[in-house]
Amino acid sequence: MSEIIKVIEANENNLRNVSVDIEKHKFHVITGVSGSGKSTLAFDCIYAMAQSSFYEMMSTYIVKNLPKINKPNV
Repeated sequence: MSEIIKVIEANENNLRNVSVDIEKHKFHVITGVSGSGKSTLAFDCIYAMAQSSFYEMMSTYIVKNLPKINKPNV
């Protein structure tokens, strides 16, 4: 399994073609000015994809009872 999370050309909310490599098992801080897309990158892109991957490992019986998530435009 890869030791890097790759976000390629994220286009959510105010992010426009943002690409970033994030090393797993490390502590990372996302900083920037107000409105620069910090929360969008963290929650709408990285968290949503992680949750989506987690759902794929579960049985369909369990997944149908979990809240629906939208996959980000990444």
